[in-house]
Amino acid sequence: MINLAHIRDSKEKFDNRYRLIDKIGGGGFSEVWLAHDLNADIDVALKIYTPNGELDEEGKEDFKREFARLCGLNHSNIIHAIGFGIHKEELPYLAMSVCKNGSAKKLINNFEEEQLWIFIEQVALGLQYLHAHSITHQDIKPDNILINSDGQYLIIDFGISTKTRNTLRKSSKGTVGGGTPWYMSVESFSTESSDIHARDIWAFGATLYEIVTGDVPFGQYGGVTQKSQNGKIPPINNNVSEELKHLVYDCLALDAWDRPDAVALVKRAKDHIAGITPPPSNKYKKVILAISALLLVATSYFVYPYIINKKRQKAEYEVLINRNDSIFLARISEAVSLTESEISKKDLSKVDETKLCSAAKIYTDASKLNVTDSVKEKGNQMWVASQLVIDNTYEYLDSIGVWYGEIGAELASQEHCKRSVVLSDYVTPSKRKPHEITAKPQDDEKL
Repeated sequence: MINLAHIRDSKEKFDNRYRLIDKIGGGGFSEVWLAHDLNADIDVALKIYTPNGELDEEGKEDFKREFARLCGLNHSNIIHAIGFGIHKEELPYLAMSVCKNGSAKKLINNFEEEQLWIFIEQVALGLQYLHAHSITHQDIKPDNILINSDGQYLIIDFGISTKTRNTLRKSSKGTVGGGTPWYMSVESFSTESSDIHARDIWAFGATLYEIVTGDVPFGQYGGVTQKSQNGKIPPINNNVSEELKHLVYDCLALDAWDRPDAVALVKRAKDHIAGITPPPSNKYKKVILAISALLLVATSYFVYPYIINKKRQKAEYEVLINRNDSIFLARISEAVSLTESEISKKDLSKVDETKLCSAAKIYTDASKLNVTDSVKEKGNQMWVASQLVIDNTYEYLDSIGVWYGEIGAELASQEHCKRSVVLSDYVTPSKRKPHEITAKPQDDEKL
């Protein structure tokens, strides 16, 4: 395999035209190099695809047709391709303009909200253009959105079709992935080959979530983790508008058909910038009505009886305290304290299930004590958050174990299923599932 660093150090010309200067990025099956075009006497960025082996003639023709098509694209929010070629009949590359202001990574935890709406508008406009030309990006993330000298946001690394990715994957003996898992929706992990533009929308939502919060929403397994949590999206607690939060949540919808398309995102961004307040969607109207109903119920069942029956309630609170009450509450506090460090972990794969089991056993034993009803209720309420993390971790480990089994990763499947079994005695009964490791051995090509 050709070593790009060796080409740089030896001063050899890349494709008889470029002098490689420095590697400035990479991932998957490509590397990005700052290079000097000796013919035009300008600096360029070379996106060099690095399959592990020589391309056959069909693969070379695929790249030539695809890169020729990409060079014809022209949009202010897509980086301009200025040339392409294949170095020594082995390494296809795309030559692009250089953006020396870096990528959208610099916006993470470092943005003004109004500037972020401009970012949303420009990236959505770029996606709208790509999708209109039947191109799905397949790897939207902060690294793949650059900032030019005019402050424009430009999408890079676009347009590698499923057919061309399969060409790379075949030449790399199955080692090449099709995206970055942190930014991949659940359907992106599917074996289906069709490109769905909604995948780009989910990845854009994950990108915005990371910019706002400093972290991706679902850790290293992306949409797989989201599915294991029944589609629940971690809330954004940062000081940004509800409008921005709802846009991010909408992009991260588990079901692809529930996500807005790029056209809708452009409109929402333009409306915000123009000061047009969007009406609440039907989904949020339902939420508002539900909250109103709950407040009404709370008033009826709690506030009014409290005022009317104040003397009766006072008498109830003066009953003789059961001698086990203090012991019960002390043990519940001990159990809850054991789970505090685990509750704060965003990545469920890193939760210590043995610590959760120890806490659950303390809670279970304490629940057998004879205590007054009001104290028992208080203890149960203290335990709610701890039980939730047990249930969520159990469901996550079980789901990941099954998924690994389906793709033939037997050892990973066994590991996650065994971890879920450890929690099975303490999970809420209605959530407990039969544990069978379904992974079957697969050849290396499918792993």
